[in-house]
Amino acid sequence: MCQAITGRGFPCLNTTKNSKFCYCHDQEKKSLSMCEGITKSGNRCRHSVKRGTLCGIHLISEKPDHDWYELRLYNPDVGWPDISTVLSRVKKVKNGKDFHRKIKLLEQVYMFDNHPRTYLICVAELFFINYYLDFNTGYWQEIVQDLVVRLKPYKFLSDYLELFRKKFDQSFRLECQKKCIDKVLTQGLGKDCAKLILEHL
Repeated sequence: MCQAITGRGFPCLNTTKNSKFCYCHDQEKKSLSMCEGITKSGNRCRHSVKRGTLCGIHLISEKPDHDWYELRLYNPDVGWPDISTVLSRVKKVKNGKDFHRKIKLLEQVYMFDNHPRTYLICVAELFFINYYLDFNTGYWQEIVQDLVVRLKPYKFLSDYLELFRKKFDQSFRLECQKKCIDKVLTQGLGKDCAKLILEHL
């Protein structure tokens, strides 16, 4: 007989085969000993707990390149690659030169094989993973603008694209700053004074 206690406080009456618990309570114990971490593909980790509620991999406190909340914004439509496929194709690079090489490699692999959607998302994720590089130069801003134009028609990517623009599109950030300043100045000084100040920014 199973040695577990049910939710009502009575002993479980199910029979067991090889362990002290029946199948239901054995699975329950196993799920309690499973890591509560989330993998990069968004699934729950299948490793067993090493300490507390996490496995050895998730115990290592590593700052994420692109946290799960942001990755969730990319919810692929039919014909678009899933996020685990994309993340397996993009890596951190050391400098702008390597970044440029990586974009060209992605272009060769996906654009010539007629997979432009995979190319677009891979390039966007390449930016996210290499966020520490300086993308505020004219050359990189042209690439950012080109990517924005090509992703804009897809409505399901609107939240993902907005996040991308906030992080990498310099003109979008300046536009948002002006709107914010305009709102603050208008409330504090009135429309006429705010307009004069904004003309000089």
